[in-house]
Amino acid sequence: MLTIDGKKISLSKGDTFDVTFAVNGYRLKDGDSVIFSIKNTANSSNVLMKKIYTTFVNNKVRVQISAEEMESLTIGSKVYDLVCITGDVKVTLNYPANLVIKEVVHNE
Repeated sequence: MLTIDGKKISLSKGDTFDVTFAVNGYRLKDGDSVIFSIKNTANSSNVLMKKIYTTFVNNKVRVQISAEEMESLTIGSKVYDLVCITGDVKVTLNYPANLVIKEVVHNE
């Protein structure tokens, strides 16, 4: 199960992450790379997961992370953000937002 409340995303442990983010204030273009990062805290130097995307439709980026990859994240609160990098230009697309990994009962 995945729920979104504003920028807060809650996801069941081990589920597939599939979220499309609409980008405001910056026009995504060919040659851009959008990086989706997850950390325990915004100040942490340890990146738990990082995904890079270079394909965009209607100024949106679709972040897809497999269930197997998401299984590596521990239960509890994390933070995520998106940054766009092209050449020597770097634009943060959102401030750190909450990502909550929830416990499940099933073993699948």
